[in-house]
Amino acid sequence: MDAASLAHLSAEEQEAFHRDAEARVTTFAYERTPPDRPKDIVPLVRTDLLKVAVQVVHEGGENNLHYHLNSDTTWLVLRGNVRFYGPGDELIAELHVPAQPPGARAAYAKFTALSADDWPAVGVAVWLRRANEGIVEARIAVGGATVRPTRMTAAEQHLSGNGTEAERFAAAADAAAAEVEPLGDLRGSAPYKREMVRVHVRRALERASATEERG
Repeated sequence: MDAASLAHLSAEEQEAFHRDAEARVTTFAYERTPPDRPKDIVPLVRTDLLKVAVQVVHEGGENNLHYHLNSDTTWLVLRGNVRFYGPGDELIAELHVPAQPPGARAAYAKFTALSADDWPAVGVAVWLRRANEGIVEARIAVGGATVRPTRMTAAEQHLSGNGTEAERFAAAADAAAAEVEPLGDLRGSAPYKREMVRVHVRRALERASATEERG
């Protein structure tokens, strides 16, 4: 179903469409490797068109990272300190990624209007920190629908207020839809993307709240 057809559905029909699409999504994960080994290569996905693996380098392990000309390589620093050196031991970059505080949780939700591998019409990133059975800190950012990723500060204010968690999530989603300045394009009109922001901010908050604590 294209964006124009989806825009003519009622809110309930759009919700049912998204839920049905999400039910057909295939997810994958990998188990953490034992820290007593210096390095591990963990396969994630292998198809006729794609092979994805993660190389996990533990502290004190062999860290001579390199790339192959016949593959795309990306290095992600999830936690700790890392330095990247070039020829002649020239320091190219240095990164420090601190551990997440207790009670931290995060989630990302996106909606692609044209195809599963298309640029998202809406992308929402959420980070929450819980303490004493409540949300004490939050970050909400929206991209895809906007000129640049934009933090939804007004929406964040609703997450530590009164009411049930579901009510606060709904209020934050409404505030994000009011705050965002979407751009209309072939993936949907500005009003349509505004509604998708409302839907996916709420979903991202629900997912973040349901995830395990990140440390």
